[in-house]
Amino acid sequence: MQDQSQPPTPSSARIVPPARLGRSGLVSSRLGLGCAGWPRQVSHAQAVEVFRAAFDLGIRHIDVAEKYGTEEAVGRALKDAGAPQDMVLASKVGADEQHRFTADYARMSVERSLKLLQVDRLDILHIHDCGAKHLEQVFGPGGMVEELLKLKEEGLFKSLGMATWSLTALKAAITSGVFDQIQTFHAYTLLNQQAAQEVIPMAKARDLPILNNGPYAGYILMSGAVPDARYQYGPAPAEVVEMTRRIEAVCARKGVSIATAALAFSLQNPDVDVTVIGASSADKLRERAAAFNAPLTRADFDEMLAAAGGMAPIHTD
Repeated sequence: MQDQSQPPTPSSARIVPPARLGRSGLVSSRLGLGCAGWPRQVSHAQAVEVFRAAFDLGIRHIDVAEKYGTEEAVGRALKDAGAPQDMVLASKVGADEQHRFTADYARMSVERSLKLLQVDRLDILHIHDCGAKHLEQVFGPGGMVEELLKLKEEGLFKSLGMATWSLTALKAAITSGVFDQIQTFHAYTLLNQQAAQEVIPMAKARDLPILNNGPYAGYILMSGAVPDARYQYGPAPAEVVEMTRRIEAVCARKGVSIATAALAFSLQNPDVDVTVIGASSADKLRERAAAFNAPLTRADFDEMLAAAGGMAPIHTD
């Protein structure tokens, strides 16, 4: 866990540059490793190998959440992988079993996350999957934000974030003045760029960094337009499959895979501070990180967006 705001030391294998996260003072990395399902799906030894490869590449941003059920596995693997002191560890607190965002649950959840991850403090804590209908619970008197700010003062985490698919909730977080970063899901991809229109400019005007999760749009921008393609983790609608097929045709002319183009699209945007992806093996992570060197220009991405013919629908509230 990061002790000071200094960039990582050089490494011969490093291709991932550092990223300074706005007013928080944290120094992370342009690429982050997400820990949703894969730490449950691989052995402990494999998880350690993935983390070591990540650190060797220059990745310093590790993203997990209580909802993923992988904090214990991640904590053990990070310890055995020899996590560097300049690592930025981010977790998330969501709703309780009754789908309520309460102060009591926030405190309990944060204390549990610290125990499972085997750390004394988190660098970043996000409120997870908050929708428009939850805003009173989150921001109202005695709500989750009020309690989390107490926990921040107590030193349990350094930086507060909002990580959600809801653009309404992200905007509320930005205008509240108490959040330190914003994390988007599926709202800045080759298939949909609503975050760039509605959220990113608002955040940047307040020196809030943008963490972009899900650049593959819930798998289809990694798999391509295959028969069982999935979009936002569900079966892809026919219109989205056709949009993806047209993007693939452009990628083929450029000599890159659609997965490389999808990640490079997020990485090339200077307003996106950290792009978070998953990888269940060291080889997959190295392959994906190579998108930093993709031979693609802004004009190439414009061609892909034009080929898509518009934005695919996403759930934003």
